[in-house]
Amino acid sequence: MTKVVFVVFIKDGKLLVVKSVRSAKQNLYTLVGGTLEEGETLLEGAVREVKEEVSQDFNIKQLDLKPLFQFVEPAASDPELIIEINVLLSKKEIDVEMNPDLEILDYKWIDVDDKETNLSSTITNYVIPWMKENKNDWQ
Repeated sequence: MTKVVFVVFIKDGKLLVVKSVRSAKQNLYTLVGGTLEEGETLLEGAVREVKEEVSQDFNIKQLDLKPLFQFVEPAASDPELIIEINVLLSKKEIDVEMNPDLEILDYKWIDVDDKETNLSSTITNYVIPWMKENKNDWQ
């Protein structure tokens, strides 16, 4: 089974969502992250994906990441592909400028009650409910 890692970034009560080239095909915003490479641990993959999708200048370490939950569901970019999703929380705030590139088309900070942004099921079914139920863990 394909394993995917996503990293949750929260700043001032808002969640960072991104529109990637892949998720744009479904007109969805998703989280920073992606598929683990061969032999890569969850934490190694998370650090690599953050550097690729946020900025090479963002100095995040494995110790900055806290596992939240894991589940299995269809991929947002390909509903026919069933994936294992691992969601981690970044304890480190993004302190660099994020610029869209060839992979990430847009960055957006959303409120947990945002009704206007098309969000992946990972965000709507898991991350936002977690944020609402566990405010003490991220505020």
